[in-house]
Amino acid sequence: MKLALPAVALAASLLGACSATPTSLDPQANAVTHQQQAFDSWAVAAVRDAAVNSSILEQHALFPYHFAPNSPALTDLGQHDLSVLADAYKDNPGPLTLVKADTPDDLYARRRDAVAAALQQAGVPADKVTIADGLPGGNGITGQEAVAARKAKKESFGAAASDTGSVTITDAPVGEK
Repeated sequence: MKLALPAVALAASLLGACSATPTSLDPQANAVTHQQQAFDSWAVAAVRDAAVNSSILEQHALFPYHFAPNSPALTDLGQHDLSVLADAYKDNPGPLTLVKADTPDDLYARRRDAVAAALQQAGVPADKVTIADGLPGGNGITGQEAVAARKAKKESFGAAASDTGSVTITDAPVGEK
C-alpha cells in the first residue's frame, strides 16, 4: 500500500511527459515537430472527411433535419451533404432520396423543388438525378421477400447439415430451444 502512491505518481508524471509537446532550443527541431503535428492533423481530418463523405454517398438521402423547420431552406448540414452528392451526380447518375416522413405535402414539394434547383445550380443536369421519397440507401426488400430468402437459406444450410451432421438450424432465438 505504501508503494502504491509513489507508483501512481510516477506513472502519472510519465504519462504527462508522453503527451506534452516536446520543446527544444533548436529552432529547426521545433519546426520539424510543428510540421509533423500539422501533417498528422491534416491526415486525421482527411480520413474523417472521407468517411463522412462515403456515408453521405452510401445513403444518398436528405432528411427533414437537413432543412430549416417548416421551410424549404437547407441548413448548413443540408448544404454540405447536398454539395457532396452534387459532386458525385455530375459524373454518376442516380437516385436522391428526399425522406418525407411527416412533412406536409406542400412543404415536401417545395423542398423537392429547392433541392432540384440547388443541384442544377451546382452544375448537375436534371436527367442525372431522380428525386423521390423512400428509404436511405434504397427501398430494400419486403417482409415476404425476406421470409422467402430466409427459407431458401435454411434449406441450403439444411442440405449441408444432413451431409456433415454438424449444422443445426432452428426457428428459436439464440438461447431458446
